[in-house]
Amino acid sequence: MTVISLNARKDHTACGLMAQIKAEIADMSPEELLAGLTSSVARMETQELEQGRLLSGIRDDESYKEHGYKSVYQFAEKELGISTRETNRLMKKYADGGTQEQQQADVAPEHRYTFVDENGKDVTAEVYAEAERIQETLKERALEARARRAAKRAGFRAIKSRARTYCFSNQLGFQVLDAFSGFPVYGWNYELTAQDVIDWCTDDTE
Repeated sequence: MTVISLNARKDHTACGLMAQIKAEIADMSPEELLAGLTSSVARMETQELEQGRLLSGIRDDESYKEHGYKSVYQFAEKELGISTRETNRLMKKYADGGTQEQQQADVAPEHRYTFVDENGKDVTAEVYAEAERIQETLKERALEARARRAAKRAGFRAIKSRARTYCFSNQLGFQVLDAFSGFPVYGWNYELTAQDVIDWCTDDTE
């Protein structure tokens, strides 16, 4: 397992790391974002599997007692900063993944990372939670780009509401306009999702 230390310098903190990632992806195309997302999700899956394997091993051989703890949950919370709920989730994910031999084979050594802050506290959960949030944002951006391209191919223009407050007449989603007149033809209340736009424009062009 590789341990990455995030020291007190701003650009090496968990927030700084995420800011770096955001800067690097700012100019990426939707196709590149989706490819990167797929690769990143695969890495996260193997990392969580490895964490579940290690926690399960600590639980099964009761090695947490050597550190003065009464359970693996107490050990995980005090030593790793992982909640009981998260510990259960990781161990269940490992248990549901097949035999130990298969699971170990699925976890590539270069994908085994743990992040610690300047005080030695494990902040892996926080780093990957933020990474997952960014991945969801990228996935949403890519789908929205697909919706705009689908509308353009069909002779329309898809726009997303910029309003900050939800109301019946502006539900913060998409609206489809006629490309020439600019008149709304679908989603009058901005109630459409990006997938709605894609489906509607695809149906119209088939």
